[in-house]
Amino acid sequence: MSIFSETDLDFLKSCIEKAEKSTSGEIRLHLEQICPSDLPERRAQQIFQELGMTQTKQRNAILIYLAYESKKFVLWGDQGIHDRVGQKFWDQQAHNLSAQMKSGNYVLGMQSVIEHLGIALGEFFPWDDSDENELDNSISTG
Repeated sequence: MSIFSETDLDFLKSCIEKAEKSTSGEIRLHLEQICPSDLPERRAQQIFQELGMTQTKQRNAILIYLAYESKKFVLWGDQGIHDRVGQKFWDQQAHNLSAQMKSGNYVLGMQSVIEHLGIALGEFFPWDDSDENELDNSISTG
């Protein structure tokens, strides 16, 4: 059973859609109960590949990976966005999400991180008339 209700998931999907309105970048959320690896970064990278997230034109996709029963998450950005925001940005976003989740504010924490990711993507990869949604906005599960 997920920590998110269907209503929560619908809301988070709408947050992703809203965040992507000002950018050519892509955000995906992947949820699973247990991280099957001792290294959640390795699992996030695997999911990133499986979801085709390396295929964006500008390499500007971001995955939010959450294994809720394992209490592990990873923010995984492709090379294009990572090169622009740097490690400090990822660390700050992870710190903020971790603090919200430790307080039990799962939906608020996800909403906040999605908004901040969208702002960063919009700054470095602004939307223009030729942009199209390159990745599905649905929330994947494993």
